[in-house]
Amino acid sequence: YIPVDLVAGTSYNMDLYARQDGSTATNASITVSYGTTAVNTAMTNAIIPQTGIINGGYQMLSGQFTPATSGIYYVGIKGLINSSPWYISVDDIAIYETPDPVITNVASTVACGTSTNVTITGTDLKNATLTIGGAPVTIVSNTNTQITATVSTTATGTLTVTTPGGSTNAATAFSFTLSPAITLSTSSIATCAGTATPTVNVTAGASD
Repeated sequence: YIPVDLVAGTSYNMDLYARQDGSTATNASITVSYGTTAVNTAMTNAIIPQTGIINGGYQMLSGQFTPATSGIYYVGIKGLINSSPWYISVDDIAIYETPDPVITNVASTVACGTSTNVTITGTDLKNATLTIGGAPVTIVSNTNTQITATVSTTATGTLTVTTPGGSTNAATAFSFTLSPAITLSTSSIATCAGTATPTVNVTAGASD
């Protein structure tokens, strides 16, 4: 068990690298938890859920957690293996305060229709919420380095990413450039410029 002095309400990251000598991930796994005493029954707070590992290069496992009260806690790393040669190795264990998120790029700001997906890339973006102009935005996928969100084409203003580590704003205010739509005759069929048009059937004698 690893003793650590933690502060209530502060978000922490934990990283480690692990591998086994077999190629089947279901045969070996790592689980990381923490508690207030250095015994297995006290490991009631999950940091990294049970995760399968394989042979070859070390695989990075990471988790994020926030203690409710300040004090000394103990972090337990549980290795499970059920196949020969019964070997798991762990290296480069790190526990540190969750850094502020960093935005490096905001893509897909040209849109057609009422909404479109926007991709935000950067670092330390895990467990994020997103607002544009103060209004919440629906996130459809979120990793440590990328956020994909469905954004209304009327959204405008400051784009803000908030994580347990803090908040950050995009370098420039967010807005969409609406792609011009091509309308086919007087029908309701329309398509954005640069995309394939729907099939149009023309009947002899038709007025449109």
